[in-house]
Amino acid sequence: MGTIEMVKPPVDLYEDMRVDKARVAVIRTAVEDFAVPPEDADAIYDAFLQWMASLPARPAGQRYVMLKSDVDRIFHAFILNTQSYREFCHRYLGRFVDHHPITGDGARIDVENTVAVLESSFGANLSPFLRMWSRDLDAEAWTVSCFQ
Repeated sequence: MGTIEMVKPPVDLYEDMRVDKARVAVIRTAVEDFAVPPEDADAIYDAFLQWMASLPARPAGQRYVMLKSDVDRIFHAFILNTQSYREFCHRYLGRFVDHHPITGDGARIDVENTVAVLESSFGANLSPFLRMWSRDLDAEAWTVSCFQ
């Protein structure tokens, strides 16, 4: 786990990430191997990019979590494209971003903090696939997949 230095605001980092060459292969893997709905795959990939772009914005020492969702499936699909994932992490975040699985539901405070970072980073432009996390939190209907 370690801190990633924020060299750009999350919105700018996200825009840079959106044009990365890995997009097509990751989406194909997500649809074929992780049952991500093809009609939503591009938008869900963008939600994952918002999550990644916000990672440097989290306060030091604070867990940043991924909820079990289609966004998590994109994360797993990206990891399967190992070389592209490694290059992407180094290009945009300066280091490899590990995947630390969690068993059980995870801690509510970690979800609250992650949602707060995402909402602060993207405001009204936050992907609906991430905005759902706030509703899931309110309904006590969330499960954490992994943390950073």
